[in-house]
Amino acid sequence: MDKRDFFMLCMREGKFRDKRWVLRAFALVRENKTPETSKPLDIIQTPAGHFFKHPETGELEQIRGDVKPGRPMYDMKEKLNVKKGELPSILKDEETDYGRILWHCVVFLYPFDGWVAFKNQQIDMEQFEDELAAKLQDDIEPGQEENKTLFYPRQLLRYYEAMAYGRGLAMLCVPAASPKSMTVDPKVLKRRDELFNDPKIDLNNQAIAASVEKELVDMDRASFEGDTASGFLINKKDFAIIRKKRFIAFGSGAGLTPDSKTAYVKHSLNEGVDVSHFKDYCDEMRTGSYKRGVETMFGGELDKWLVRESSNIRVGPNDCGSTVGIPTDITPENKLRWLGFNIVDGKGVVKLSEDNIGTYMGKTVLRRTPAACWMPKPDYCTVCLGDKLSMNPDAISIAFSQYGHDFMGESMSAMHGKSLSIARMDLVAEAF
Repeated sequence: MDKRDFFMLCMREGKFRDKRWVLRAFALVRENKTPETSKPLDIIQTPAGHFFKHPETGELEQIRGDVKPGRPMYDMKEKLNVKKGELPSILKDEETDYGRILWHCVVFLYPFDGWVAFKNQQIDMEQFEDELAAKLQDDIEPGQEENKTLFYPRQLLRYYEAMAYGRGLAMLCVPAASPKSMTVDPKVLKRRDELFNDPKIDLNNQAIAASVEKELVDMDRASFEGDTASGFLINKKDFAIIRKKRFIAFGSGAGLTPDSKTAYVKHSLNEGVDVSHFKDYCDEMRTGSYKRGVETMFGGELDKWLVRESSNIRVGPNDCGSTVGIPTDITPENKLRWLGFNIVDGKGVVKLSEDNIGTYMGKTVLRRTPAACWMPKPDYCTVCLGDKLSMNPDAISIAFSQYGHDFMGESMSAMHGKSLSIARMDLVAEAF
């Protein structure tokens, strides 16, 4: 049997739930010396090639195609063509890869009975879980028919099981390193030297230094296109902090105090320590531990103070009548976030729901906000708060305390390094 047809057969038969099968399909293993104990469709690796146990005859049959002894039979990024209907959730012919089909079967096909359509792209699991939470229903009564556009508790339990199982495949699916991840493209270093030796560029000006570093980091990131290391070097921190300090330049630190002035260290760690800047290295290391150990207490104290100060806030049952709001774009990516909020539509107020939010898709609406509530202070009305807060008045104090949480999070994260960057702030977009 051809390797491609064998793979799709095994997906239909649920072999993706057998970790032993997955390991033998995508990696080399020390084979069991008693293959006669294997189950139907199990893969048997031998020096002569890859075989499987035929489900009807029980005999070993060789898997043919682009299969070489001593190498894994499949690669996660290896391309294959699938046809509409080969799996219950494949709605059209697709050119995809083995890894995406495997992940889809594990996380979507099994838990949700094929109701979730196959998407031939990298999946944002947080976005999917927001959709899952919004469409989750109670168990139906006996005799009722389930709605395939919604989700149910039995599927949620299987989803948790599938995600836990998927974590066990991380070492198999994600490459540990590549030769390129251990080095830096010489073009990046050449460009770095050009910029660093330009007398017009003052690297002690943090805005200028951030602009220079961004150009070099972007060059470094672009050099990884198509490399296996791009499977795990995916976070901003990987390039903007770790690889930048290791291969491009150590840069300048935040300093121990707000008015600290730190010199820019041009040496990368890969080139050795510049002893003339020993103080700056020490300040950088000390800054992170100081912020985590000392400034965290200020965030904790602020958290408690905000909870106490906001405990007497009441929710008014009536509309305060405010005509002021925040311009908010409604998009397919954020629509679930705004369900339950109220918008000013003409002279009236409309609550956003699953039924009407499509009317505002791609438009900018005026969203009612507690920041512009006309209730006598310190109270708020239900319309400005929206459903998420007004339905549970005790949660308002927790919402206020988020400022303290944010300060704590910023202070603690400083322990793990920060990148120097510049950004343009849109005060309207940043408003809550």
